[in-house]
Amino acid sequence: MATFVEAVEQFFRAYGPYIVYAIVWFFLLIAFLHAFSYFVTYVVTLGNVVIYGEKNQDHPFLTRFVAGTFLILYACYNVGVYSLLILTLNFRHAFWAFPWGTLDATLTIILMLEPLALVAVSWFKVGCAVNSWRRAPSEDEVLRALSEGRKKKTNPYVTVVMPIYNEPIETLMIAINSVTKTKYPLNRLHLVLAFDSDEVSTLYRSVIYCLMTNKTKIDYEKLSTSEGLDELGVSSEAREFPVIGDIMYRNLKVTPCRFEHGGKRHAQMCAFRYLSSLYKNQETKPLLLFIDSDIELEVHAIPNFIYDMNRQPGIYREALTGLITCKTAGTYSFLKVLQDTEYIESQMLQRNSEDYLGSVSCLPGALTMVRFETLASVAPVYFGNMDAVDTFDFNRTHLGEDRYLTHLIMEKRPEKYRIGFCPSARCKTEGCETFRSLMKQRRRWYLGTVTNEIYQLTSPIIWRQFPGLNCLIGLSALQNGPLFIYVFFLQILQGQGTWYSYGYAVGIFGPIWMFIIFVGWKIGRRKITWFYPIVLVCLPIMAASFQVYGMMTFNVRTWGGPRAAAARKDGAAADNDRALVEVLAAGDKGPVAKLSSDAPVQAQPVRRSGPAAPQPVAVPRRDLSDKNDSDAPLKPAGDDDKKILPLPISQEGIKADSSQAV
Repeated sequence: MATFVEAVEQFFRAYGPYIVYAIVWFFLLIAFLHAFSYFVTYVVTLGNVVIYGEKNQDHPFLTRFVAGTFLILYACYNVGVYSLLILTLNFRHAFWAFPWGTLDATLTIILMLEPLALVAVSWFKVGCAVNSWRRAPSEDEVLRALSEGRKKKTNPYVTVVMPIYNEPIETLMIAINSVTKTKYPLNRLHLVLAFDSDEVSTLYRSVIYCLMTNKTKIDYEKLSTSEGLDELGVSSEAREFPVIGDIMYRNLKVTPCRFEHGGKRHAQMCAFRYLSSLYKNQETKPLLLFIDSDIELEVHAIPNFIYDMNRQPGIYREALTGLITCKTAGTYSFLKVLQDTEYIESQMLQRNSEDYLGSVSCLPGALTMVRFETLASVAPVYFGNMDAVDTFDFNRTHLGEDRYLTHLIMEKRPEKYRIGFCPSARCKTEGCETFRSLMKQRRRWYLGTVTNEIYQLTSPIIWRQFPGLNCLIGLSALQNGPLFIYVFFLQILQGQGTWYSYGYAVGIFGPIWMFIIFVGWKIGRRKITWFYPIVLVCLPIMAASFQVYGMMTFNVRTWGGPRAAAARKDGAAADNDRALVEVLAAGDKGPVAKLSSDAPVQAQPVRRSGPAAPQPVAVPRRDLSDKNDSDAPLKPAGDDDKKILPLPISQEGIKADSSQAV
């Protein structure tokens, strides 16, 4: 044993310095790749805007001028910083006790400006987050306002739109059931299930079975196979299922819809067209809440959204997003806790500061409430850009469709505080379980974020209305932060830290960690309180790999997930999209306006081939006037004891499990 210990000591005496330097330069290389990949992607995309401008732009010359100016400043700054590092760095004596022993004393001050700016920005973000938390209404205030709205019959209708594709049935039912458990009156809610497939799939049959039988104990394993559904007596014949129909599920009106496969945004477009025809004669339109099919909505999420949308003094909200966390209950998965910590830090700091500066830059599809009229004002453009003209357009409108929508609303409705963040409205989502799936997700986020950020930074309208917001995003675009972070932390770990490196570490990360601890305890996410230091070390390394991967696959048109087929290759699908967009843009002159209130809603899209889709049943118009604001659940048209959607399930299948939900 003593011999082994001596051998280890001898090894580290001989090779210890080399190991330390290998670790040091590995981290520096990662930090450099992080900044370099961002720099290359930004420069290439900015160059594309300078040459071609922006699709559907109102100010072509100004947009190109702003893009050219930003490109010159951005390139000169980054080239200057890294040239300064390379030309003045003494590689033999890197990480000396004083930075002036490593760099030229005159030039060192220049390199310290960006870290100081990052410290100031971090304190600003923490201040905005604390102020937002301090001003947030209590749960009692929200419920009291909801009760007053019920008495005065002023609670607005909310239509929840949930696009669905290839989701596990158990996960999907958790999402649906979370809507039924909300504290918001169910008679003021309408859930639209927008299936991104016009086929009667196993998932569709399973959902219909769960909604129609309303059982508390369900064998999800049996429902996940076609054979299990056949055993339960659930029909697989398409003609027995209407394309659109209503089901009363636990006092909530649920409308399953089947649309031709075309991706998440295509499903949203078809659902919006259906809702446009459904509410076209209603003077008061509902609020729209877009959620993903893998989320679990917190019971107070919708009441908090409604409170923020309608009761902020002096502020008229057009759209809001909430706080999205990652499901980590019962697990200590490194990836899931890492994602949960990052989700909460980035949203609470970045989105609160953006809201303070006038507008949030991203309305994620997982949890966003928007006014019907607001979405209608940008729908022809947002849903019209399905056929991307080039890779840049694809990355912007398909990979970053949520940021693209936000950008359109910001330009269409440029007043401040119209688009905000409501941290009290929360939901939990499924995080990536493997590094491979996380890599593909982050590649999609990275490319979608970068392209949309650049178009936002080159928009004259947004610069005029939200200069502070664009300055914040522009500073974040430098992406040299990881380089300085690793330099300072490696100095400290080697015992060669200076007053500057210690002060930087405490100044930038101390307040953030304290705030994360506070938020984690406040909302019951206690794992993130001790995981934040691990995020600081690991996330820049992982981000560098995501960004290098994104840069290498920049021209690959794929979603990178279960919706990879959303980028359709044939022109017929694009023709179908354009036909639907023409309906949205036509208004009262379009075919939707020709439908009478008693006629069935022809909401199915054009089919590529095969027999005609079965005709949908009549979907009743909802009266959104105050007279219907009672405690009684809203029921579909027809006899009170019947459901509109016929049940293609044998009676034997229903009796197979007699545990009915109460």
